[in-house]
Amino acid sequence: MGPVFETTPAGARVERLSEADRLLRISMALRGVRPSLEEYAQVDDDPAALEGLVDAWLDDPRFGETIKDMYAEALLIRADTEPILMSEGPLADASADEIFEAMSESSLRLIEDVVMTDQSFQTILTADWMWANDVLADLYGVPYDAEGEPWQESVYDDARPMAGVLSDNGLWMRYPSNGSNFHRGRANFVAATFLCDDFNEREIVVEGGVDLSDDQAVAEAVTTLENCVGCHQALEPLSTFFWGFRQDTLRTAVYRAYRVFDCEGEAGDYCYPLAFYKSEFEDDWAAYGLNPPAYYGIPGDTFSDLGQFVADDPRFAECTARRFRSYLHQEELAAPSVADIAPLQSDFIASGYDAKGLARQIVLSDAFAIAGIEAGSAGGSSMRSLRPEQLARTVEDLTGFRLRTNPGCSFDGCFHDVDLTTSDRFGFRAMAGGVDGLQVTRPTHTPTPTKVLYQRYLAAEAAAYVVEADFAQGDATARKLLVMVEADTVAEAKVRSQLAHLHARILGEFVTDYGPIVDLTYGLYTDALGRSGSSRHAWEVVLTALLQDPRMMFY
Repeated sequence: MGPVFETTPAGARVERLSEADRLLRISMALRGVRPSLEEYAQVDDDPAALEGLVDAWLDDPRFGETIKDMYAEALLIRADTEPILMSEGPLADASADEIFEAMSESSLRLIEDVVMTDQSFQTILTADWMWANDVLADLYGVPYDAEGEPWQESVYDDARPMAGVLSDNGLWMRYPSNGSNFHRGRANFVAATFLCDDFNEREIVVEGGVDLSDDQAVAEAVTTLENCVGCHQALEPLSTFFWGFRQDTLRTAVYRAYRVFDCEGEAGDYCYPLAFYKSEFEDDWAAYGLNPPAYYGIPGDTFSDLGQFVADDPRFAECTARRFRSYLHQEELAAPSVADIAPLQSDFIASGYDAKGLARQIVLSDAFAIAGIEAGSAGGSSMRSLRPEQLARTVEDLTGFRLRTNPGCSFDGCFHDVDLTTSDRFGFRAMAGGVDGLQVTRPTHTPTPTKVLYQRYLAAEAAAYVVEADFAQGDATARKLLVMVEADTVAEAKVRSQLAHLHARILGEFVTDYGPIVDLTYGLYTDALGRSGSSRHAWEVVLTALLQDPRMMFY
């Protein structure tokens, strides 16, 4: 059956995905793995079964990983090229990667937990708890049960007002406030990330004449100069909420506190547990003549008020709908029209801010089933490309392989095994189309030479691993891919059956054992076998080819 086209009111001819390809796209978007053969069979027998599968996938822990990936991209908090805090004091035995994970994953785990336990998504900004592991407990001095789960709910006990992820130390260490910025950058981050209202995008011309090195002159300018007031009348009161947080805590400050000052006097604040929030700082804004805390004209008091203000703002629901849609569709945040977002926003609010329901509505929509626009019509391909996290999960699901290395120790600290698929300090994340949180802040969704080279390298390593692992497993039903042959199997009929199975499992391509597609793959197998004399090597060649097929990169 050929492509199915529909003509839109604008006159463009839109190609719709087949049911199998629609299943693949939704599975990749929600879970980051390809459908199983059983799931393909379910939808082939009954297309209506897709909705039930989607409901099950929304409860899959891998959807929780997708949520963390989405907000890691939004918060830009997985920035492992940034210098990591020192392994000193109670963290002397903690590796650099363990400290980085503790700092960067706490807020992401809170968001994941809110979604996966079906809480109102507003809770990410209003929760009065945080998530901690043993390293984070020593880092910040929060309660932790050593006999409990590795990651568990905890609380900051430094009297800070709680506001979900907005109370996370790691977030504001990632976004320091230097010099006379007075937390304005942090306030704009909240507005841009959770309200889609970036003050930097406002068209306001700022004239010169202000001595930016004079804190008092800057503070006066933003409240008196007409062009400055245009932004700062809203931004200044937002930034005042943050005055309890330190401007920054640098790796060098921790190093000097331990090695130079022996954690005595004020240096003790930079020894573990870090004193990153101090209630006595909360009113220091008054000394600079800045505006008291307020949310777009509504007076506030504590940091908890800020979280509640943002959560109750209709723009939060709109921005969340926009973020989910843009992430799943792989489009710019501002790309969806008001007509696209309005029904998502209204249904999201009506559902009690059900994030799973929002994702479900997006992936089951007609817009998500568009394969492309017919040549000659306005528009183009609507194919999605795998993010590095999706490719890593897909390859691991198919082969059991994860690309890791142990970089050892350097001035930056000692590292355990590092996942090269999700690292930029040692790995390939940005080169594979992801973000590094600092220099590369937007993902790449088009093929690039580095993405292709990375996929080839990963395919070869994974192929070698799964051939060795599968043939070492005596029970063929417990294997990942080579379930129909043994290491010494060369009989054509059995090899062809295995090849047809691989086309289905890896590429979602259902072909006959003696069809033209398997003819080509069988030719590759026999050529490799003839050259090396090793069936193992021949299977490595075949699997490398299938795992680097362009259809593995797109969905």
